[in-house]
Amino acid sequence: MSEETGGIPESASVPLLQAHSPYAAERDDPPALRAELIRRDREGRALLRKAAREPADAAHGCVQASPTVNGPPQPKRWLPQPPKIQARLLGRQVQVDVQLQGHPRSLSCRPFVFTIVVKSGDGETIGGVASYFLFAPGFRSVPRRFRVLGQLPIDGSPPYHLTVNTEGTTGRSTYVERDLPCPTTGDLVRGCLRGIVPALHHYVVPRPTLPLRGVTVPELLRTFKAALAWDPQLQRYRSARCPTTSSCSIGIDAPLRGARGTATYRIQGEQVDGCWLGTLTAVARTPADAEILMPQTIGGCVAWR
Repeated sequence: MSEETGGIPESASVPLLQAHSPYAAERDDPPALRAELIRRDREGRALLRKAAREPADAAHGCVQASPTVNGPPQPKRWLPQPPKIQARLLGRQVQVDVQLQGHPRSLSCRPFVFTIVVKSGDGETIGGVASYFLFAPGFRSVPRRFRVLGQLPIDGSPPYHLTVNTEGTTGRSTYVERDLPCPTTGDLVRGCLRGIVPALHHYVVPRPTLPLRGVTVPELLRTFKAALAWDPQLQRYRSARCPTTSSCSIGIDAPLRGARGTATYRIQGEQVDGCWLGTLTAVARTPADAEILMPQTIGGCVAWR
């Protein structure tokens, strides 16, 4: 396998993950959905009990944390290894290419979750935090190399700073941190965009709308499908369409909810040519009151680097 700059491998083999949206079983859920959520919760608790009985030490793939700006580690605590990352600001999204480290031989040393925090210059992180399941009941196990797209904090302003970590049953790994230079200037402040300001009960397309450059309709369709391809939770995706470079839609089957639908995304460019941002603008569903959950924003690039 060939390697990209900095040791992150070629993009064809690197899945793009969507952030985990917690959903607990509720009384009014359809019976099939409620049963599946209860099953996952039961199996998850059993997995945690099993992990608690397994060794956590260097021989089994754990490491002891090192101090960071977030504070000193707890003494003599064995944790999952921190990941190796490459990161860049695309405009309103943050591309993070991840390579998990080590070969844990114990569940206690295996990372279950990967988390990113994008912080704005005023210290705000709301809207910039996202977590991704790497290994859990009901979830497709993530390979050692993967990619995520983070978001700027709500109404955030530069300079932007990225912090990531993995987490297992023994705790969080040492934090890995990066400053995020503005893509058009390389400066930490000049040339960066602000984070969006959402509206209550309304989809908000970020303004100003950026032109889409270096992306054809077939390329947009290919990367739109790729953005939603990895392990769609509790539903399946049908055919996708991008009739123009400003709009894409995808069909949804949610059998556990007894529902079908179509989600539509408004597409615009990023500050990096060949990359795009999609904002959810509508979800048509049958029955009309069915609950169908879709990412509020997705994105992609014709060629990752």
